[in-house]
Amino acid sequence: MDTKQNKPSHGPYQMHYRDWLTLSTHLIWCYDHAILSRQTAATHGPSTDAWHTRAWLVRSGWIEVEQNKRCKRAEPGQWMFLDNTPHKRRSAKETHILSVAFEATWPDGTSLFSTGFPLVVDAAAYPELEPKLETVARTMRVPAEAYDIRDQPMDYWTTLRLQRDFCDWLLALWNVLHDHDIAPTTHLSFDTRVMQAVRLLDAHPLGKPLNQQAIAESVGMSQVQLTRIFVADLRVTPRQYFEKRRIEHARRHLMLSGVQIKEVAITLGFYDLAHFSKWFKNIHHVTPTAYLQIQRGKQP
Repeated sequence: MDTKQNKPSHGPYQMHYRDWLTLSTHLIWCYDHAILSRQTAATHGPSTDAWHTRAWLVRSGWIEVEQNKRCKRAEPGQWMFLDNTPHKRRSAKETHILSVAFEATWPDGTSLFSTGFPLVVDAAAYPELEPKLETVARTMRVPAEAYDIRDQPMDYWTTLRLQRDFCDWLLALWNVLHDHDIAPTTHLSFDTRVMQAVRLLDAHPLGKPLNQQAIAESVGMSQVQLTRIFVADLRVTPRQYFEKRRIEHARRHLMLSGVQIKEVAITLGFYDLAHFSKWFKNIHHVTPTAYLQIQRGKQP
């Protein structure tokens, strides 16, 4: 009998419910198969992508990760947990994993869990993790090559089931992290006007110019006032927040199979590839083409 699932694991991490609601928690992907074909070299090159919290259950083969100046290796029957910072990864050819990636961040970009990773634990010590994540994988029902579930069509009934199953797995994960003294980050209340502006910025089309004055007027403030409280709460300006959304969209969609760089550029409002490449390089210090080569284990 698994006693861990019944023990209290919420700890002293108390905030108002309205504050927890500002946490953005989304499933990114979940699959149960061999590592994707683009990574099936005997040991594929280092990956430096970040922006997702991840968990892998190794079914066969092995995975080795270097993250936060620590190196960890997971063998069959072990879980590997990573935070959303860059990492380097190697694996045996045709390694089979049960994999999940998700976002759990505060509006200022801080991850819910940001210390103590990478972490490796024996699956036998936490038997509820595997079946709960297998349920998520079955509910998801998207193509194996899908890189981000948010870009997949889905009806609302399936969406609700997926959220339920994913949250059920998160509760099991919480117990694992609590057992290993990995505490969540918490935040004081964000200004309600900042959160209003965040919702407007999240809904703004990525390919259209941003009218900061209109955003400010929508929340009953001047542009200067909104920028001031935005920086105080989130440590970025509204413009920087919106640009972060755009670069994350670019990175995510560049990784999708069959997607052309030109398509990504047009979605973001760039009709000149040279301008898009310059914008991307100013942020990532490499061109979109070089970024793709690095992520796929090639030399730029």
